[in-house]
Amino acid sequence: MQYPFPLLDAWASYGPRPSKDPDERWTIDHLLEDLATAGFGGALVRHEQALCYDSMFANRRLSAELEPHAGLLLPCWSAMPHQCGDFPPPAAFVAEMEAHDVRALWFTPATQGYPIHGDLLASLATVLAPRGTLLLLPIAEVGGNYRDAVEFCHIFAANPVLIAGATWGDWRLVNAILDACPNAHLEFSAMQGNRAVEWFAARHGVERCLLGTGLPRRAAGAARGFVD
Repeated sequence: MQYPFPLLDAWASYGPRPSKDPDERWTIDHLLEDLATAGFGGALVRHEQALCYDSMFANRRLSAELEPHAGLLLPCWSAMPHQCGDFPPPAAFVAEMEAHDVRALWFTPATQGYPIHGDLLASLATVLAPRGTLLLLPIAEVGGNYRDAVEFCHIFAANPVLIAGATWGDWRLVNAILDACPNAHLEFSAMQGNRAVEWFAARHGVERCLLGTGLPRRAAGAARGFVD
């Protein structure tokens, strides 16, 4: 099916990571091929290396590697608290974001080992608030914990938050999060429940339902089927 507007994938990534299957598709070329095959006009892209190496190294690498594909692949940088000295303070971080035209961030508190609390995140929330930066939070990174997910959305109340990677088994959890947090949104790369998009769109508004694929680790067929 053809649409009068480009389809944008909100949940795509590439890059090396530990324990990867030798046959897994993981390069930027794989991602570009799969987006074209599925008929997507662009994608918000994360770099997997941010989870297993220095996050800012991966962020800068991401922007450099996406530069030849500007307008098609949009960078989503990794963000985390700065207090341990291994990540830039909020003002410096945002200045570098702006220099690279980065408008989305993803947070992985479980993987990077920090609690979701204002003591760690409020200063970052303060500088991100006036920019309206989109924030991505994988549901697995809060361990399916309702309180942590809601706390994150409340800390970053001025920013849209995209709950990512939820499955049909998380239906009640993500519904409760969206009920409690007007700034929470949901992507559907793994939410492959019967009439899931229709149900969430009717209850929470279609503007809070975003298309995601999980490319290139996932096939795009299910996500494209949600749209078609």
